[in-house]
Amino acid sequence: MATVTVDSTSQRYTSRVVQDPDILLLHTTEGMSWPGYNGGGTAPHDTIKAIPGKGIIVRRHYPYDQFSKSLENDAGGVETNKRGVIQVELMGTCDPKWRGSSSWYFWPDADDVVLKALADYYRPIMAKYGIPARAMAEFVAYPKSYGDHAAQRLTFTQWMNGSGICGHQHAPENAHGDPGAFPIGKFVRFLAPPAPKPPTLPTPKPTTTTEVPSMFLVQLAGTDPVYKSDGFRRIHVSRAQRDALVSAGVKVTVVKTAEALAAFGPEVTA
Repeated sequence: MATVTVDSTSQRYTSRVVQDPDILLLHTTEGMSWPGYNGGGTAPHDTIKAIPGKGIIVRRHYPYDQFSKSLENDAGGVETNKRGVIQVELMGTCDPKWRGSSSWYFWPDADDVVLKALADYYRPIMAKYGIPARAMAEFVAYPKSYGDHAAQRLTFTQWMNGSGICGHQHAPENAHGDPGAFPIGKFVRFLAPPAPKPPTLPTPKPTTTTEVPSMFLVQLAGTDPVYKSDGFRRIHVSRAQRDALVSAGVKVTVVKTAEALAAFGPEVTA
């Protein structure tokens, strides 16, 4: 089972409230330690440390309704950091030269447990702000993804009007190519809400049944004889037989007239 550990106290900063976010933007730190972020001056909302095969550690820096500061923002263009975007730095690399290295976590090859933990953490956050679980553009492998004019880079209009999940490689006014070929398709699939578990039905208690003969016990009021009847005939039973049948659940019907008694059938001998 994927685990998520959240640290909401280390490297905690504040900025100011901006529009509600409708984009989740992924970076890679290109390092394997917690970045200093210049005292918050270049910090994202979250930094994620992958624990391969186990889950993730989330270090939260800014509240999600405030802007973070990991993107470049040129004067006279569009807002990047203040546009309404949750920024996430993934500790590790997207550079293929580190693929297979035991010293680096290579995010394009992120294991399923880590991706599921990432999805489990961001699913309710994305739902809260209405961020759709879809890629805004293709995630291109580094270094092809690098450059402010790279083919996958969003235009100003696409950036301002779009919503969903993108990377640093897609943000306008930026040149970085991270997170490279991040496995966005698998991440989006993991973001789908888990199927509801079928209700647990109570285990029925075992029941015992007593087989009761299909018959009646009948008695004329004020008289001693008791008869058993199947509706077609009457047979006199002893007191012991009567008691046994009563114990088995057969009730004695007391009638007031001989005519009513005759309705249970003529008396016969056993």
